Amino acid sequence: MNRLLTIMSINGSDGTGRAGVQADIRTITNMGGYALSAITGVTVQDDRGIQHITTLSEDMVCSQVEGLLYSHKPAAVKIGMVRDAATIRRLRDVIVGQGNVVLVPGILTSRGERIADEAAVYAINRWLVAEARLLMLRCSEAELMLGMEIRSDRDMIEAARRLRAMGAGSVMLREGHIIEGKLTALLSHGETEQFFTSGNTGGWQQHGIGAALSAAVATRLGAGDDVPAAVKRAHDYMHTQVVYGVASNSNTPRAVDIYNAFMDLVAQHYREQHRVDYYAAELAISTRYLSFVTNSVMAKSPKRIIDEYIIGEAKVLIATTTMTLQEVAYSVGYKTVGAFYRVYGAVAGGLPSDVRRQEGGRE
Repeated sequence: MNRLLTIMSINGSDGTGRAGVQADIRTITNMGGYALSAITGVTVQDDRGIQHITTLSEDMVCSQVEGLLYSHKPAAVKIGMVRDAATIRRLRDVIVGQGNVVLVPGILTSRGERIADEAAVYAINRWLVAEARLLMLRCSEAELMLGMEIRSDRDMIEAARRLRAMGAGSVMLREGHIIEGKLTALLSHGETEQFFTSGNTGGWQQHGIGAALSAAVATRLGAGDDVPAAVKRAHDYMHTQVVYGVASNSNTPRAVDIYNAFMDLVAQHYREQHRVDYYAAELAISTRYLSFVTNSVMAKSPKRIIDEYIIGEAKVLIATTTMTLQEVAYSVGYKTVGAFYRVYGAVAGGLPSDVRRQEGGRE
């Protein structure tokens, strides 16, 4: 255990396993870490939402954290739902000096239900924000923390700057509804503000996605990534879960497991590897069997899936950056613009420049 990357989650329990400390443990483990956990509260919930929360005492929460910090010295700490103001104040004294703190204040649920009162929000602002290397929260939560409306890119930038002025090292705002039919996220780090957009509004708003994303970021920070690299690698991992990951069923459990492992590899290596035989070798299966898997699960060839993933990433770069189309082509692994255009046309139809025109030149 001591040789593994140790990451701590301070969070509430979610009996459904889709969020809370359960999702954190699963994500940290999937990304190669060893998960420690300190539970702050227990929820009663089902598909209808949270029915009740029992908050653990200040002593119980902080004693868990103190013991784990003393014994294991984690490489990173994720702080999620902490609802008691006194606990938040004391927790700050316990975790002060931890370099890789990812703060994800549990103010609202994915359904928009408020689970932190005014005293807790004040305590988060006063005591925890300044300890965060990265503060991650929904735009709706930032509105409550700052007492402002967020309705535009400029509002998101202003909110991030205010939060950083409160002491957060970097800020990631999620679930901005700036472009109709898409979700916008902003990473404010150093002197830069980088926007991301996604048309998969349903996927990224699923219960537990933010929890898993933040646990993935904490794991990558613990592994030594800087903030932008940690966010990028965590996003690559989550992209396979949100967009391409599929649920297992009794008919094809092994095929589904292989498919999801295949998509994990594509997310990690698509910039340098476009060949089916590379991924088959990494999975220790034949290309023929990989074709069987992807066709049985998604009714598509592995090459088609690789190409669709790459072009999807290219579309995001085209729509949200000022990179030239040549730079985009090189960024996603094509040696020539002509090859990029051919695959783009086969997958998406039209030309890559059409995306930028549709986005109205958004950068």
